[in-house]
Amino acid sequence: MISDFLIRLLYALFFVQLILPLYGQKLEVEGDIDVRNNQIKNLADPTDPQDAITKNYLLNFGISLVGIQGMLDAGYDPFDLLAAGISKDSLYGMMYQGGLIFYLDDHDTVPSIKGMVAAPPGWDGINNPDPTPEWGCNGIDLPDVPNVAVDPPVGPGARIGDGISNTTEILVNCPSSPVALACTGYMGGGFADWFVPSVAELKEIYFNLHLNGFGEFITNVYWSSTEVSSTNVWTMYFGDGDQISGSKFNFFISVRPVRTF
Repeated sequence: MISDFLIRLLYALFFVQLILPLYGQKLEVEGDIDVRNNQIKNLADPTDPQDAITKNYLLNFGISLVGIQGMLDAGYDPFDLLAAGISKDSLYGMMYQGGLIFYLDDHDTVPSIKGMVAAPPGWDGINNPDPTPEWGCNGIDLPDVPNVAVDPPVGPGARIGDGISNTTEILVNCPSSPVALACTGYMGGGFADWFVPSVAELKEIYFNLHLNGFGEFITNVYWSSTEVSSTNVWTMYFGDGDQISGSKFNFFISVRPVRTF
C-alpha cells in the first residue's frame, strides 16, 4: 500500500498546483463543494485541458514513486492510469480487485465490461493449480448454452463477455459441473462473481498473462465455458496456444476463474 507520507506529498503537490494560479485572484465556484473531514468531494473530472494535464502529471508522479501496482493498491482505477499514458501492456499482470488484469476495453467494445481479471496462482479451487475433474454432463447438449462448432470458434458463446452467461446457464442445465462449481465457488479478493472464461477470454489470458510470464500457468490444457456439442467443449493448450475441441469427459485439464470489473 502507498504510505501516508506519499499520500500527503501527492496532496501537497496537488494543492500547490491548485492554489498558486489563484494567488491574488477572485475565486468563483458554481455549485456545492464539500471540503469537510479533510476530503474534497463533488468535483467532476477535469474538462479544461490544463486541468487534465495537471491530473495526469500527478498520476505519473505517483507512478514514478510507487509504481503501477502501488497506484492500483492505493485505489486508482486502471483507466485513470491509461488516461495518464500508461500502456495496456504495462497494466496486464497487475493485481486489481482480486485478480491479474488480462483484458481492458477502453473503446466500449463489449457492453457492460470494462476490464477482466484472472485468479492469481494458488487459488483455492478444486485441486487447483492441479488439473480439475471432468467438465461435466458428457453426452448432454445443454439447451441454453450456445453450441460453437466452427473452427476457430467465433460467435455467441465464444466471445469476450460470454463467459458469465455461459457459466450461469451451465449451472442451470448442469448443476453438478465440477468446472463451473470450482470457479463460481471461488471467493478471491472477497468477490463472489467469478466464472469460467469463454474461449475468447481464455485466449486473452494466454496472450496477455501467460506469454508475458504472469499467473504461473502450467503447460497444460485449460477448460473454457464454450460448448461445442453434447460431448465436446473448447479448450486451449497453454504450451502453444492451440484451441482444441475436447471431450467433456477428459480429466487432468486445468481451469482458472475470471471476473469482470
